[in-house]
Amino acid sequence: MTPIDAERKLRELSFLHEVAQLASSARDWDEMLRIVIDRTTDAMRAEVSSLYLLEKREGLLRLVATNGLNPRAVGRATLRFGEGITGWVANARVPLLVRLREELKKAADDAKVRAVVLRINSPGGAIAPSQEIYEEIRKVRSKSKKPIVASLDSVAASGGFYIASACDQIVSNPGSITGSIGVILQWMEIKDLVSWAKMKPETITSGALKDTGSPYRDLTDAERAYLQRITTQLHAQFIHAVAVGRKGKMSEDEVARVADGRIFTGEEALALKLVDRLGNLDDAVNLAARLAGVRGKPGLIYPRRRQPTLLDLLSNTTDSESLIDRALSRRAGFLYRW
Repeated sequence: MTPIDAERKLRELSFLHEVAQLASSARDWDEMLRIVIDRTTDAMRAEVSSLYLLEKREGLLRLVATNGLNPRAVGRATLRFGEGITGWVANARVPLLVRLREELKKAADDAKVRAVVLRINSPGGAIAPSQEIYEEIRKVRSKSKKPIVASLDSVAASGGFYIASACDQIVSNPGSITGSIGVILQWMEIKDLVSWAKMKPETITSGALKDTGSPYRDLTDAERAYLQRITTQLHAQFIHAVAVGRKGKMSEDEVARVADGRIFTGEEALALKLVDRLGNLDDAVNLAARLAGVRGKPGLIYPRRRQPTLLDLLSNTTDSESLIDRALSRRAGFLYRW
């Protein structure tokens, strides 16, 4: 799925959810039907979404969102008058990175938002998502000129720290675990187990290095050197990104000296200039407010979980698992992970 397709599906599902919520609050059946028809007509005229009435009978509406002219439904909603949304199906899973990017853009474009505090609780994970989130933060900073402050929770290590380094300031609890600037590649070798089971795997490849890392045999010296070269290159990218993000605070040489995979407490990280100050989430909020020139006590805008949101419906996200952690924890070979 391309980023454009993913964003379109997100718009379709968001629109479906919006219309369903509006219609479910209608005072009577006629108003419920009118809301659906009016909002759908307006949206289709503006070519922002496609929504169709799949079924209509007294007291019940079933709506379906499609991805443009694609006959396969992106999502469906069932409404019963007086009961609200009684059924929801999301057939299109929107990539986590797209959703996170949308949240950042929303904050950047909202005139009421003067600054952003990014709460990070993640040991890191896949490399490309770490890099994409890092770049998105830098783009939002550059475009909106709004300060973005990272607040480190229990763990913000490896890929989690990679992301934090893109922010204007990093605030860490004294006991937060951070750092772990490094790359790891692991797999399980099972050739002895396979031999014990009297099984003999056969592999056909198009090149000598195509099955590098096969669990059915030992690595050759050439393969080990090949994987080490990639690991070293990815490590250098990590060091450079942190140095760019911490420009004026740490040089690339200073980052390299602590980039051996070690983790640090927030207190140690402060002494090494990996973070800017010690404090909790409130301290990060107050710092962001000061950087944005907000006088007095800052107001906070953040998601409330009074009822399941579209994000919940799509991904079964819980409060204990951050969107960043979900975005980074996909399966991968090379990892920025502690």
